[in-house]
Amino acid sequence: MSKGYIASIEKRISEITPSDQKVTIVGIVVGRGVNYILVQDDTGVARVYTEEPSRYEVKKPVMVMGLVNAASESNVELIEEQIVNLDGLELTIYLKARELERKLGGLENLW
Repeated sequence: MSKGYIASIEKRISEITPSDQKVTIVGIVVGRGVNYILVQDDTGVARVYTEEPSRYEVKKPVMVMGLVNAASESNVELIEEQIVNLDGLELTIYLKARELERKLGGLENLW
């Protein structure tokens, strides 16, 4: 790992805390502004600052890797490092699979 590298941790929006530096979230785009998109998962909504919000369609799933700008019970803000369109992904199935993986302690423990 190179000096200065910050690993991203996959979290649900409600799990993001001020002590987190970089997180990955998966959710649905529920709104757009001039310099941000709103991403919702089954636990909350995050404002994700991005240079090109028009690239992301409302009601479409995305995966966001970003730096935590703010985190409280009522406000989560991320600064985009990367956003991936997940069009075609059945989000409910994906989230259930991720939850099962967490409960099992990771897929590597199955083998």
